Amino acid sequence: MNTEVTGPAVDEDTGKQGVGVLLYPTMLATTSATVVLDGLGDQVTGPQVLRMRYTKDDPNCEENCARSGLIPGIIIEGDDGRPVFKTTAELTLDAPNLQVPLEGLLQHNLYAYPFTLELAGPITFFDDGRMQIEQRNTNVPDIDVLVTTEDAISKAVIDVTSCIGGLLTGNTAACGALFDQTTASTGAVQIPLQIPEQGVYLNFISNPVKEIPAQQ
Repeated sequence: MNTEVTGPAVDEDTGKQGVGVLLYPTMLATTSATVVLDGLGDQVTGPQVLRMRYTKDDPNCEENCARSGLIPGIIIEGDDGRPVFKTTAELTLDAPNLQVPLEGLLQHNLYAYPFTLELAGPITFFDDGRMQIEQRNTNVPDIDVLVTTEDAISKAVIDVTSCIGGLLTGNTAACGALFDQTTASTGAVQIPLQIPEQGVYLNFISNPVKEIPAQQ
């Protein structure tokens, strides 16, 4: 991970003096996750991809915002006296290998899915100037997976077991409005997921800033 140290800063949450750090956004591959659905068994996501987003040029912008800023963070002293790095990162999540029943008819929304992680963890400094930053999430983001037809309007939510279970047995009536493209009640199957606190573990290391002399 590429970083820039910007100098003295103040942590807004604690008021502690610290050192400001800017992170260059990067792409991360994560481990696979398994979702267990009643009546449908295990649904495996496969490797997932997290993309860190540049920050907004205008913090007050809400839609179609220009983004070119680096991700701000801060190094402060933790309760145990060790240095701690904190940051809030906006990310997108992709699960390109996640498959849903009736592939081709149904699709999911885990493509560039936006969410925010509040991260904190200890730092280890090496003699060549590298920083190893361990990060775990302190917030609990919701990930609402929708399984729907390509142009469904997700205003109604129908039960995941009765709908997809019905589709697998040929009972399309179980999905009700999912296939009724003529009304605004067209719905989607919603699978509510959540990342628990401390459920994300990231381990970054920055580039060295100096060369260590060869041992004589």
